[in-house]
Amino acid sequence: WLLITGGAYLAAVRAWLRACSVELPLWLLFAGFPPVLITITHGQSSFLVAALIGGGLLLARRNPLAAGVLLGLATIKPQLGVLVPIALLASREWRTITFAGLTTLALAALAALAFETDVWALWLEASGRAQGALVGGDVGYAKMVSPFAAAMLLGAPSGVAWAVQAGATLAVAGALAWLALGRGWGLGVAAATLAGSTLATPFVLDYDLVLLAFPLVWLTAEGLRSGWRDWEKLAVAVAFAAPLIARPLAISTGVPIIPLAVGLLFAVVVRRAARPTIDPTPDT
Repeated sequence: WLLITGGAYLAAVRAWLRACSVELPLWLLFAGFPPVLITITHGQSSFLVAALIGGGLLLARRNPLAAGVLLGLATIKPQLGVLVPIALLASREWRTITFAGLTTLALAALAALAFETDVWALWLEASGRAQGALVGGDVGYAKMVSPFAAAMLLGAPSGVAWAVQAGATLAVAGALAWLALGRGWGLGVAAATLAGSTLATPFVLDYDLVLLAFPLVWLTAEGLRSGWRDWEKLAVAVAFAAPLIARPLAISTGVPIIPLAVGLLFAVVVRRAARPTIDPTPDT
C-alpha cells in the first residue's frame, strides 16, 4: 500500500517540480519531509489523496478530463478538498468541474452497486460518530492540526472552537476566492488551494500535511526565479520543519503550532500569487 501510494505521491511531486521549472532534490521532499515519515509510520491514505488532489489541480487547465477524474476520485477523503470547488468556480474552470462531478457521481454509483444503497445511510451514521469523536477528543487533539483542534487543545469550549474553525475556514475561502477571481487559474491558485486545505477543515491530522509539499515547491520556485523576502524563506522553513516537533510539543506542553505555521505559509503563497506576474502554464 505504501509503495504504490507513495509512488503516486512522488510522481505528483515530480510533476510539480517540472511544471515549476525548478530543480530540487526529490528525496528531500520525500525522505526528509516530516509528514511523509508520519504517513509511513501510520500506514495512512494521505499519499493517495495528496497525489489525487495535487495532480488534479496541476492538470486543471491543461487536461480538464484527467484533472476532473483525479479530483473526483479524491472525494474518498472529502474534508481535504473543501477549497477545491471554490478555487475552480472562482477561476471558471467549468470543464474540470464537470468531469470532477461526473467522476464523483460514478464513484458513488459504483459504491452503491457494490455494497447496495444502504451503504450511504451507514456512511452518514459513521460521519455522525466521527463528529462525536472529534468533539470528544477521541482522536487526540495533539495529533490534529486544524484550528478547531488547536482551540480545544488550549482548553476552549467546543462552541468557541467551532467559532474559531468557522472564522478560519471563511477567511481562507474568502482569500482564495479573491485570488482566483483576480488571477484566473494557475499554479499560484493551485498552490494556495493546497496550502489552505488543512486550515479549512476541522478533521485533519498531521500525516495529511503531505499536501504542503506542492505549495512549498511552488513558493520555492518563485523565490529562486524572481527573488524572495526573508519572511517567505521563514514561511517555507517553518512549514517544512514544524510537523517534526508539532505532535511531541502539543503532547508535552499543550501548545499547537501547525495552524500558525500553515497560516503563515498560506498568507505568503496568496501574497506571492497575487503579484502581477505571469504564472507558468503546466505542460504535464
